[in-house]
Amino acid sequence: MSSILFGKKVDPKEQVRGWQRELRKQMRNLDRDSNKILREEKKIERELKKEVKNGNKKSAAILAKSIIRSRKAREQLLVTKTNINSVNLNLKQQLATIKVMGVMKQSAVIMKGMNAIMRTPQMMQIAQEMSKEMMKAGIIEELVDDTMSMMQDSDEEELADEEINSIIDELTQGVISADVGKRKINITDDEKKIEVGSKKDDEMQARLENL
Repeated sequence: MSSILFGKKVDPKEQVRGWQRELRKQMRNLDRDSNKILREEKKIERELKKEVKNGNKKSAAILAKSIIRSRKAREQLLVTKTNINSVNLNLKQQLATIKVMGVMKQSAVIMKGMNAIMRTPQMMQIAQEMSKEMMKAGIIEELVDDTMSMMQDSDEEELADEEINSIIDELTQGVISADVGKRKINITDDEKKIEVGSKKDDEMQARLENL
């Protein structure tokens, strides 16, 4: 069964190969995005170490939050790549089905994979467009788009103090023990109370936003 595109018949095998090419391209784009995030993350890590050395607890906590979000973003990109690869493998099976039966076969695996891919902001638009083509071709049914609500829930999630402290401890090798929400930090070689100016924190936040 051939699809109709702008009044012309589309070879289903060529359509599947086109989807595969696009998905491979997107995987390369995700690799670049992940590497870019990692480079920025390393810069923030260096900045955090400087702030810890200067005894600046609030700035260190702000930087730690950025690192946590950076790592979660890279993890999401990795999950997305895995889902893309799964869809690609199932599209390869579609090619085999087309050769034998001459038509595409509906796939729950592809549908699940495309739904998962849409949850990544970088992939949302291309995944939506490709999903529409797949629905017309009969491979998948209409997807349930709960992406925006899921993204909002993720953005509004509060980072636990323990998670922030863990990042600081990891990057400073235990030199500092910081309790978020208090007005002092404990430094192993010289315990002392440090008052942190709000102006410096605002400057730190502005620098992070410009990274």
